[in-house]
Amino acid sequence: NGPAYQNQQIFDTIGVQLLDASKNTPLILLDEIGGSELLCESFRRKLYEILGSGIPCLGVFKLNENARRLDRSYQDAPIGQANLDLRRHITKDLGGTILYYDRLGDPAGSVVAAKAVERFVRSIF
Repeated sequence: NGPAYQNQQIFDTIGVQLLDASKNTPLILLDEIGGSELLCESFRRKLYEILGSGIPCLGVFKLNENARRLDRSYQDAPIGQANLDLRRHITKDLGGTILYYDRLGDPAGSVVAAKAVERFVRSIF
């Protein structure tokens, strides 16, 4: 069947439809973004469009080290670079904030991040 990322048309079909549907929501939630889905051209373009739309977005990134590990799993696919590009786009082009914390190794950082997320959500609702 080939590498798994070649069989991910679901991102370019249903994934794009779901992102389109988010245009009518007060907040977009994304979980584990930054993996092999970024290799799907239509999905990636739509994601960047939605992120630039002005609708508030809250998400969880795939760990950068895990994205790089996917590079090796998917026959040297550029997932790690796509992950870094997305992070740069969010922070540099869109002025977004990325919170980093290790909930097991840094409980205090976890509390700070949780409070920042709560403030963000309360500002929307």
